[in-house]
Amino acid sequence: MKKIYFILCLAAMVPFFASCDKEEKKDEQTTAEDNNYSSMIVGSWRLDNIVAGENEWNPENILLIMNSDGTGLFNDNGVVENNDFTWSISGSTLTVTQRHGVGTFTIKSLTETECTLEGDSVPGMDNFQGTAIMHLTKAR
Repeated sequence: MKKIYFILCLAAMVPFFASCDKEEKKDEQTTAEDNNYSSMIVGSWRLDNIVAGENEWNPENILLIMNSDGTGLFNDNGVVENNDFTWSISGSTLTVTQRHGVGTFTIKSLTETECTLEGDSVPGMDNFQGTAIMHLTKAR
């Protein structure tokens, strides 16, 4: 009799464990898919710091303009000719396609006013090789 009671108790508990597991997976999936990065990144961003290896730059007057339609413009101190690009976000990966190629960036952090990207290219430096961490602040 004790065995039957024990088996019935175990069988009754199985749905609770399965339910918790599904909820955990749903929360993880929501975090990865619904991070709102695509809407949060829209606007003008001032590139204020770049770190690549032991090198660090604090550029002035460099704006990245991210439009809601997936297009953008790199404004280097007023120079915008041939500096247009397209962009897309999947999860925490930002992909930027320019005339000279494609750059991929991992969004390390993104708030309404600040953004930190890690990537394999640097805007305005066509011959860059390596990994760079860029910090941007919202210009408007």
